[in-house]
Amino acid sequence: MEDGAKEDPAPINAFHKSPGSIIGNGDSKVLPDVPAAIFEGEGEIAVVIGKRANHVSAERAMEHVFGYTNFVDGSAR
Repeated sequence: MEDGAKEDPAPINAFHKSPGSIIGNGDSKVLPDVPAAIFEGEGEIAVVIGKRANHVSAERAMEHVFGYTNFVDGSAR
């Protein structure tokens, strides 16, 4: 900003995927039985959490990250 004040940070755009909703390389995607005209995939990056965490400070957050991976998030619209 021109006056040197910091803007509020943008909200984190994240979501949780349960282990049962994930498929591996070469597996088939099962399309849901819903009235949708479009099924699409979108490239995403995932943060894999390696151990349980509760009330973790920002300074210690990376201690809980196992790694990163890419994935395709499927959506029905």
